[in-house]
Amino acid sequence: MQLFLRGIVLPFQKGKALERGVEALTPALVRVPVATDDSVFPLAALPPDAPVAQGQELCLLENMPVVSPVCGTVDGTLMIHHPLYGPLQCADIIPNGTEEVRLPIPAPEDLTPDAIIEIARQAGVYDELDGIPLWEKLSHWQKTEDDLTPLHSILVADGTANDVYGSAAWALLGDQPKMVLHGLQMAAKAIRFTRCHIATMLPKRRRRALKRAVGRINVYTVGDEYPVTVFADTNLEVYRIGVQACLALAEAIVMGRRHTHTLVTVAGDALPAPRNFYVPFGTDIGTLLTACQAKDNYRIVLGDAMAGIECTDRRTP
Repeated sequence: MQLFLRGIVLPFQKGKALERGVEALTPALVRVPVATDDSVFPLAALPPDAPVAQGQELCLLENMPVVSPVCGTVDGTLMIHHPLYGPLQCADIIPNGTEEVRLPIPAPEDLTPDAIIEIARQAGVYDELDGIPLWEKLSHWQKTEDDLTPLHSILVADGTANDVYGSAAWALLGDQPKMVLHGLQMAAKAIRFTRCHIATMLPKRRRRALKRAVGRINVYTVGDEYPVTVFADTNLEVYRIGVQACLALAEAIVMGRRHTHTLVTVAGDALPAPRNFYVPFGTDIGTLLTACQAKDNYRIVLGDAMAGIECTDRRTP
């Protein structure tokens, strides 16, 4: 870290981040939160070894469906203390199949702003930028047809991966750029915005490839700074969602898929092989560290390397 006149310069730690693709990883067990305390919850009625399908609704938490991220069998429940979410009652599920429950695919003419928001809720889409359900953000941001706010505003898919180690957003934009754009455009329609774009800080070669894939007008290049503060022209008010949330919304609309997986970067000084893993929600951190051949002496930080939260238990989902 180097001091300079207006702040600090962070050393570039992404390494060969642009060469990291997306690797699917299926853990031996996933741990799914089904309650925020030790109260009775719907999953408790399932007998031991009850089968569940990927995308099957297990219960409702705060008006959001909790779905099984994998096809498998229930292997009991456990109370844990998560460093981000506090006490959680979880169901352990052992993956052992491929059956999947999907939502009905809507006709294009049925995709009204309210219908898009409801699809985001039913699909259980969370925004990776802040952990807030996407439908809640879109509902809060939604404008009426006579509101002039959209004339001076823009919805942005934040693909900057603005962290000294992170590369998941970069990998996703390289892997499924058109689906990310489609989800962004659907989210913009839901809140009645006429402007939207993907914000990125990719190097020139990858930036050009992204523009070829989704159109030059749909990509905005941010400054090389930490943290990023400008995601669009300064005369526009910016509303941000994550690229993974955009992809999840697009998959729910186009394929009826619920949000069951996430793309996560596992990187740092203690890892000889940083990687981007596509994993079911509820995969424990230890599984990821083992796959990356983590050294014995390390500290775990969840989220941004500069502003994240330390985690002391590698069994944390």
